[in-house]
Amino acid sequence: MVDSHSQIARLGEGLHETGRLSEASIERAMDALNAIRGKLKTHGVGKVRCIATEACRKAENGPDFIQRVHDETGLTFKIIGA
Repeated sequence: MVDSHSQIARLGEGLHETGRLSEASIERAMDALNAIRGKLKTHGVGKVRCIATEACRKAENGPDFIQRVHDETGLTFKIIGA
């Protein structure tokens, strides 16, 4: 079975100015990740590889966001280098 999901979260919006992920961008990303997690469960997907890039790497609160994602969705993200 093939499925897809597309949702723009703009996680890095405002990062350049503040050095942090904004609450609005975090909430948009959480909405998207919860939808994706639901699709994974629906289709019985057991293993996924999740990566985070520049926004999470550069943001002061990037690690906190990654932890929240794990706590709320069970998804574990690895922050990768440039």
